[in-house]
Amino acid sequence: MPQRAGKFHAKLVQRQGQRTALTFATAPQISWTLHRLYPLLLICDGILSNILWCCDDVCLPFIHSVLLVLSTNILTVQDGASFARRAVESWVGTMSCVLLLLSFVYYISSVLHELNADEPPTLEDIIVMVETVVYKLEVIRDDLREPLKMSSQELVTVLVFITPVHWLLMKYLFSSNDYLVFLVLFCSVYHSSWCQCTLRLLWRSLYVRQLLSLVCGRTRDAGGIGQAAFYVVNNSGIQVPRYTSPLEDLSSSSFSNRVRKALDGVYDPDLVSKHSSTPVSAKVVEFRIDENQRKWPLDGWTQNMLPYERSKFTASQDPASAECSSPWKFQESLGREWCWLDDAWKPEPWLYCDTHWIARGENDSLDCYTRRRMWKRRAFQCSH
Repeated sequence: MPQRAGKFHAKLVQRQGQRTALTFATAPQISWTLHRLYPLLLICDGILSNILWCCDDVCLPFIHSVLLVLSTNILTVQDGASFARRAVESWVGTMSCVLLLLSFVYYISSVLHELNADEPPTLEDIIVMVETVVYKLEVIRDDLREPLKMSSQELVTVLVFITPVHWLLMKYLFSSNDYLVFLVLFCSVYHSSWCQCTLRLLWRSLYVRQLLSLVCGRTRDAGGIGQAAFYVVNNSGIQVPRYTSPLEDLSSSSFSNRVRKALDGVYDPDLVSKHSSTPVSAKVVEFRIDENQRKWPLDGWTQNMLPYERSKFTASQDPASAECSSPWKFQESLGREWCWLDDAWKPEPWLYCDTHWIARGENDSLDCYTRRRMWKRRAFQCSH
């Protein structure tokens, strides 16, 4: 009788990126608390997935959005409508609320039933679920915080512009019922893929960006910026020896060499005491100007910027990235009290950023649409 040979198969385990065991590194009280919170985390994750339209069944958020819109009929019953219409709207709103409540209760009961039927989750599974819930909450928080990023001046401008428009729309075009339905519908479908694609297509329009820039008052201010926004002080009071008593030679190249030696600390103190008179106090600064570029699909990296964002050259030290001229035009506008230490402007490596000018690194990638580099040049100013 032939013996059946046993078949053995290799089981491949991917260990890269896996967490270390948390069972022995976590206190028992914390593990017990996380285990008790796991059902609540699953319920919160399901609700957030429906809000963000990232659940497995895409039709489910759509059905919930329709039921949520129909539920507003209970709160907004028109006074001028007939009795039959008001009765139908109230019945539809009530049934929609009941269906939403039953759907929520069914989801909770199914989650609890699956937890009782399956194996208990490990501590690693609970931590992954916590991170998922936190990430989805951060996405919603970022969406809610975006309007709050406006300054007080921009907020006042928006309110002054929107208030009369809102009053005219509510007075002559829309009723309170239509307004509430639109608000609920927009909030419920905002994170859907087709709504996000529509908003991105609208944002590609130059007229939409110009309108937003006009409403929010985000115009580039070329004036009203102090000269101190263009430089950082390297040394506010360095003592530099001079060989002659008049100050006419302070702008000469020989005195610039003395300033360089004083900065480097290599000036001979014996030579200073024998051949120099009273030293001169000089303030050494470093002028910094950012060069900005944007990447376009056909032209690549160019200095053609969008009208609402920063200009080709901006002041590096200004928080608002105020507009300025190029480094070579800027040096012509300086007064005679400034003398250059460096022979030319020195550029830094390009810093690649996303579309919001948030730095990504020194290498170009698919998510980098803007870049900037800093031009530096040292100068000094003598105090008479």
